Formats: sequence, C-alpha cells, structure tokens
Amino acid sequence: GNANLQAGGEGAIHTQGNVVAGNDVNATTNNGNLTVDGSVTAQQGNANLQAGGEGAIHTQGNILAGNTVNANTDNGSLTVDGTITTQQGSINLQTNNETDPARGAINLNGAVLTETTGNTGDINIITNNGNVNYDSDITVTGTGVLKIKVGKGNITAGRTTQPDGTASGGKLQSLNGSVDVFTQQGDVDLYEVFAQNKASVGSQNGDVKIYKINGDIVVLQTKDMDNNLHVDETVAGSQIIVSSNRIGLDDIQQRPGKNNLLLMSVDSADANEPVDQ
Repeated sequence: GNANLQAGGEGAIHTQGNVVAGNDVNATTNNGNLTVDGSVTAQQGNANLQAGGEGAIHTQGNILAGNTVNANTDNGSLTVDGTITTQQGSINLQTNNETDPARGAINLNGAVLTETTGNTGDINIITNNGNVNYDSDITVTGTGVLKIKVGKGNITAGRTTQPDGTASGGKLQSLNGSVDVFTQQGDVDLYEVFAQNKASVGSQNGDVKIYKINGDIVVLQTKDMDNNLHVDETVAGSQIIVSSNRIGLDDIQQRPGKNNLLLMSVDSADANEPVDQ
C-alpha cells in the first residue's frame, strides 16, 4: 500500500524514524517544513515529497524508490543528507523560490543515482532562485539526461585540492546519455563531468570553472563578456564548441580509440569583442 502523510495549515511534518511503503510514499505540507530523520522508501512506487508555502524539505537518511522520486518546495530549501536512488524511473528535484538563492537552495550531500539502463531514468535538478550544491557523484546509468538548470544561483561541486595539486569531488555523469548544466545568473564550479553523448556547461552571467569535462560533443559557454571560462582538462570525441570572451583551456585531448578529425569552434560571447585566450 501507500504511506500518506499530510499537514494542513501552518503544520509541519517531522518523522523520527523511517517512512516505508510497498507502493508510493506521499508526504505534503501546505505551509510547513517536511523533515525525515530516517530514510524514505517507496519499494515499488514513487516517493513524492512536497513542502508548500515557506516550508523546507530535509531528509537525513536515504531516499529509495522503485519508480520515481519527486521532491518540490514552493519557497524553502531542499536538503538530502543521504543518497537518492531510483530503480526504474527519474529523479526530479525542484525549488521555486522567487527572491533568495540561499533559501531556495538544493543541497545534496550523498550520491544521486538512477539505476535503470533504459531511457526512462533522467535526473532533473531545477531551481528558480536557488544555489545547487552537491558533494558526491550524481549519475544517470542509462541513456537519459542529467540536467541542472538554475535561474539565479551558483552551481557548485564540493571539491578539495590536495597539497600536491590533485583534486577530488563529486562527479556529474550520464553513462550512456547527455549532461546539461546551466545557470542564468551565477557561477559554475564543477569537478568532473562525463557524458557518453553531449556534455554542456555554461552560465549566462557568471564564471565557469571545471576540473575535467569529457563528452563526445563538449559545449562550454559564458555569455557575458566579463566572465571567465577555465577548464583544466577537456576530452572530446568529435567536437568542442566554445562561446566566451575569456577562455582558458589548459589540456585538450581526443577520446581514446577515436580516429576521426576533432573539430573545435570558438566564438566570442560578444560579437564586437575579441576572444581573449
């Protein structure tokens, strides 16, 4: 059966243990926080978490669904301390704050994974005004798309650099599909990005910094002429497309096993300004 939790008015939901259902888990507040101290498990169904009004969502344990995970807030933040896993469906995380990127943030402290090998498992992480912060790998196993779209806010991978210069951090991966990361206003600071098909990262108004990006087609964009684009290592199979005025690509390689011509096109973010490489 289903597990249904609902709080009306200004009420909040706070469970101190695990929430488990054979089919769906549905937890909704109208204008209060939704807090789960344990895990959320929808064994053969969907995990649906909704915090209305000023409410935030915070789960301390893992979220597991046989099908799809949907977590949505109107104005509050969304924080998951554990992992998020779907066995067959997609993962959809969204905040809709209109004014404050900190209050509308999505914070992912554990790994995020769609296990299906088919095309039914996408990962969509979307904020209207909200930063996206992640510390562990976010992975689409099948042919689906990993998408991070931000209206106003930064997109940041928790990464560390050791004294010897080696870096580590969370990876964005679509093992058989594509990755699309973009913010309208904010900086992008990523560790590794891998897509079997297209890997696209950009900002309309902000800097873009990536340790390593790997795709058959790699697209890199900073749309404002005053912003910087820097990638330590770029690996592509067939094409690299760059649109920016201030470009730093330290190491460009072709994917192993590829013997075709690697095409690269570079355009200025402002047609009236030269590219500063």
